Amino acid sequence: MQSTNWQLKMYTYRQKSDFIKQLRNERKNKDSQDLFFVILDADIGANPSPKEIGIRSKQIHEEYKRMKEKNKKVKFILSSRCWEVWMCMHKEGPYMKPFSTQEELNKDVHETYQKERQWYKEKADFLFKSCKQASRNSKLSRNAQKLTLIDFEKVESIQNFFKKCTQQATFVDILVDELNEKIV
Repeated sequence: MQSTNWQLKMYTYRQKSDFIKQLRNERKNKDSQDLFFVILDADIGANPSPKEIGIRSKQIHEEYKRMKEKNKKVKFILSSRCWEVWMCMHKEGPYMKPFSTQEELNKDVHETYQKERQWYKEKADFLFKSCKQASRNSKLSRNAQKLTLIDFEKVESIQNFFKKCTQQATFVDILVDELNEKIV
């Protein structure tokens, strides 16, 4: 399928209501080829307790159900522990350090890393050129930990992911691969 007219729209958590509005509008358009992804951070600390895993797994599962009610096409992507793990996957090898602190992770992304638009603009060329490498690294990291795709329909599947994931991992590469298929 060759796509000639596409655009990427990103919504932050603060823009969630705008995203939901787009989901509802798209559902009414039967001919739409739009894709919708929700990228969630695990937002869970190092060595989480079973209670923490249970609470966060249920939160993610509930968010999944709410979004699916709005539009069945929406797909969920999880990063453990957070978005910055995807940024670290752009380096030479898979980023598989055990989680310690957010500050340490930010340093691992790049010594000048800041979670601000300007940093992403300055690094856009590097991030784009290293995207395939980041996807490979993400898969290597998950395979090394024997992590499988998460079935967001089942709380247990999310909990199992958290229990097995002892190092950094992300599924952002799935989104990147799917987008690449659509635009190539």
